[in-house]
Amino acid sequence: QFASSLRGGFPNRGRRWALLAAAMPAYPGSEREWASALAQRSEAYRRAVVARSANVAAGDRFYRDLTVYQWRLEALEARLADASEAAADAEVAESAEATSPTERRRLRSLDGSLRAIEEQCRGAVAALEERAAHYALGLTGSTGQMETLASSASDKERAMARYRELAEETYSEIQSEAREILEVPAGPGGLRSLCATLERRRDFWRAQFEETWSAWQQATCQMHGAGDEALNAWRAFQTLCGQRPQQQLQLTTEQSETLQAVSAASACVLAVDLWEAVGLSGLGGASAEATEGAEADAASSSRFCPES
Repeated sequence: QFASSLRGGFPNRGRRWALLAAAMPAYPGSEREWASALAQRSEAYRRAVVARSANVAAGDRFYRDLTVYQWRLEALEARLADASEAAADAEVAESAEATSPTERRRLRSLDGSLRAIEEQCRGAVAALEERAAHYALGLTGSTGQMETLASSASDKERAMARYRELAEETYSEIQSEAREILEVPAGPGGLRSLCATLERRRDFWRAQFEETWSAWQQATCQMHGAGDEALNAWRAFQTLCGQRPQQQLQLTTEQSETLQAVSAASACVLAVDLWEAVGLSGLGGASAEATEGAEADAASSSRFCPES
């Protein structure tokens, strides 16, 4: 209304603006200073939401990595237990049995590992579907980076299909690796060597998990920090919008500068509303206009929770 009144968009704009301004609390400065502060607060709000978007996307990527690492660790634990049992049995029976019983022992170990891996795969997909029922999933682009949140039913199914595909690919690789037990030399020596290999792989994936966990926690903390900054900047912006400068602007060349500052502030808020849905997701208490959809998501199954 302030900008429109200056452009002459309202009839009797002087009287209307005077009535509106009289009801506003005073801003301790000129209208030029007020407009400049408005632009600065809106830019701070935009930067904070952009930073939050980046950290939400990073958290989503780290979550997928952690999920895969956890799948691999669980599968390695199952394989290691089966291989260790087979190696122990082979050592006990080494002096009394031939290669054939040892081969059957390895086949039994493989069969047990494959059954455990299949069960883990079903459990992993079920856990992902349960999470998707309560929190929003990210839609990734061609680069693998999160680009937006899945909002519609079709988008949610697309996002869930990517996770199912990820589970199928990962567990297919794990099952192929499990067949290594048939390639090791017969006897307890080959099985013990396989156990040592599995232990090294477990240590590797555990280190990957711990490193990514640390990065995930950092991204989550930064996401919360950026969210707090965005809320504080938005509240400051709202406060300025409701204030009346003590020194009223005269219709001079200063009018153009003030209108430019107000326009810049409006453009910042509009850009956030249009392009930063990820950064606004779950950001309660921000702009009612800019976050209406995001707050509705936060109250339903479209919440995004990178910590979950």
